[in-house]
Amino acid sequence: MYKKFIITIAVIIIVAIIITVIFFNTKKTPPPAVTDTPLENEIIDSTEQLESVQSENLPREPIKSLNQAWAVFDEYVSALNARDIPRIKDLSYQQSETCSNPDKEKECLLIIDNLTKFVQDIKKEDYINNSEDKSQVILSTSLRRDSIGRQEGVLRGYIYFARDQFSGSLKILAIDPNRGWFYQPKETDAKDFIEKKLLDMSKDSDEDGLTDFQESCLGSYFENTACTNTDQNKKDTDGDGWWDGIEFFFNENRKVILND
Repeated sequence: MYKKFIITIAVIIIVAIIITVIFFNTKKTPPPAVTDTPLENEIIDSTEQLESVQSENLPREPIKSLNQAWAVFDEYVSALNARDIPRIKDLSYQQSETCSNPDKEKECLLIIDNLTKFVQDIKKEDYINNSEDKSQVILSTSLRRDSIGRQEGVLRGYIYFARDQFSGSLKILAIDPNRGWFYQPKETDAKDFIEKKLLDMSKDSDEDGLTDFQESCLGSYFENTACTNTDQNKKDTDGDGWWDGIEFFFNENRKVILND
């Protein structure tokens, strides 16, 4: 019995020695090199990872409506320079009663000449903010400081476009390159207070083209009986597909056309 036990122990020791020798004499395969980008034929299983790789490496598709809006604006300016009344009407919703009367063509041309001067200083690179969907586009500039006498203020440029529901083309709704908000400080007002006051007056939380003060009928809008409360945190308060700032520029007849 004791002899069998010794033999068993000896066999175990020999086997262990053989395994150890084989392990240390076998060439180890190095781990694959770590790369920053997926291998050409590597399959990426994670949807999140795939989207990340695509967003980093693929060119971004241009905003179609935004490009269309600037194309319409360029054509509108060209029509103004050419004093092409029919084309101007095709490209814009806002038309004066004078230009709607064929007997007042001369007066209309004077209006067009003034409008040409009005838009000639508009630069695309200044309109760095944009909100757009399939029905409308709003372009705007950053705030810039201004003053009138003792009043401190800020200015912001806006261009509004709305898509014609019949033709499907974008048309200019309104152009306002120098919309301003002003406040006359008191002698006791600190600089920070004045800055905050101007920012509050010009703030547009939902980027629908109307300031929060306008939507809440506050400040100078409080005494305006025509002011209608809308949701300052919701672009389209009534849910009809048109933003509050777009509807603001349409009279009742235009709204019917838009909603049909």
